[in-house]
Amino acid sequence: MGGAYVRVEPVDLLVRDDESIVVYESGFVRLGPLATFIVVNAETPQTADELTARLTDAFGAPAEGSASDATRRMLVDLVAQGVLQEVHRH
Repeated sequence: MGGAYVRVEPVDLLVRDDESIVVYESGFVRLGPLATFIVVNAETPQTADELTARLTDAFGAPAEGSASDATRRMLVDLVAQGVLQEVHRH
């Protein structure tokens, strides 16, 4: 069993030019390209490692620092904004 992240189902999700607006009953969140990619790919539960690999495949490795660390920071931020939730996957 491991921790995974899944998108909190929005009222609407508008993706345009690799950015998005995620609409909820309580408001909306505007996301840049990397966060949009995570939210789109987290329609089903994904681990941080799976999302890191997908981000690296799509965008390449970050110029500085670890791709894994950058992804984990983004996941924490998206959970704090109520866009993702952490779940346990068997």
